[in-house]
Amino acid sequence: MERYLNVKRCNEVTSDIEPLKKKQKVVRQYNKEYLKMGVLWTGDSSNPRPWCLVFGEILSNKSMNLSKLTRHISSKHAHLIDKDLMYFERLLKSQTEQSVLR
Repeated sequence: MERYLNVKRCNEVTSDIEPLKKKQKVVRQYNKEYLKMGVLWTGDSSNPRPWCLVFGEILSNKSMNLSKLTRHISSKHAHLIDKDLMYFERLLKSQTEQSVLR
């Protein structure tokens, strides 16, 4: 039966086994167009994380993708889909002014 199995004995040299390769961590970078969806970035520049201006929540780096951010604004902030860039710039300005006053 052993001849039908692909089992190597302990004393045999296993030179054909390659070491496992670790996946590289993908770090998505911020794009200025994300502000149109109400998203800014926070953290350091080597690992930026999207920050929702409306709720103030920090999202994962995996969600810093145009399609995922579009889904975020359409599902959680459906009333803000038609807002232009000026609205989110005013929202950002008001939040930075409030943080300075605190």
